[in-house]
Amino acid sequence: PGLKEALVEAFKFAFKLQYDVQVYGQDESDAGVASLFAELDADWYLGAEGGQGWAAAVEAGRRNLMAVWRDKTVPRSRVATLLPCSFQVGKLNAEAVRGLWASLNLELYYFTNDDDERYSIQANTHLLRNLMVQAATPPLGYPLFLSNVTVFSP
Repeated sequence: PGLKEALVEAFKFAFKLQYDVQVYGQDESDAGVASLFAELDADWYLGAEGGQGWAAAVEAGRRNLMAVWRDKTVPRSRVATLLPCSFQVGKLNAEAVRGLWASLNLELYYFTNDDDERYSIQANTHLLRNLMVQAATPPLGYPLFLSNVTVFSP
């Protein structure tokens, strides 16, 4: 890298060091600073959020991202950390959904249960009944809430 890029990187590292000292009480000894700089070089992206560098760091799998900016007169920062997480993925059977909607029809129209917080909606947690009932078109389900279009682009 050129001189300008090296100076910008040195400023970012110095800023992060002082940030950690002030916020977290980071060790300021030579060994502590050396280990922090090694960690910053290996695991951190320090730069503008939403820029090309941020997107490249996310795609490269950098463990930590940090952005600092000024909102009017208030300095702000954001730190994002990549953590392992586990989750389950399932597929709903279309017949099960239609069957639940049919039982909801029976409950609402023939048993005249018009209580908005019907117990039967929350009763069956294994079939995600609450979510499936909410997905039904009104008057069976709940009215849809629409928000403005949000576009995410790398």
